[in-house]
Amino acid sequence: MGMKIWLPISICIAASSQWNFAQASETGKHLYECQILSEQMLEEDGFLEENQWVEQYRLNSADRFTFDEVSGVMRWHGVPNEIRRWEVLQVSSNSNSTIAMRQGSSANYESLHVQGWMKSDKVPFIWSDQILIKTGLCGKN
Repeated sequence: MGMKIWLPISICIAASSQWNFAQASETGKHLYECQILSEQMLEEDGFLEENQWVEQYRLNSADRFTFDEVSGVMRWHGVPNEIRRWEVLQVSSNSNSTIAMRQGSSANYESLHVQGWMKSDKVPFIWSDQILIKTGLCGKN
């Protein structure tokens, strides 16, 4: 009879990123231009459901942001004065994604995972924020 322990996804991502941190190469150094394409929220029944905010974001370009993997600075297109600073745990390299974390409100931690290692002009990202999960595509600059 085993005991199951459930951890928030951001803690799991942070723990797993520590294994590759020492191997992370500084070769990535991308400025990503990203667009949120989906936002899902964890519901009481345990399932993720599409959140209606994405359409509202698009009305004022708040569905777009830039992320600098060197400085960890995120800037919103729709709100030019809003800057979020992230701790970059790993930059993209041959087989590693960019992984960053930041402390949000109260004890909440956010995690951002950009698959910058992919050989494509646009790469997917996943952004976890408490019970919200945003996904989309980032262009590499």
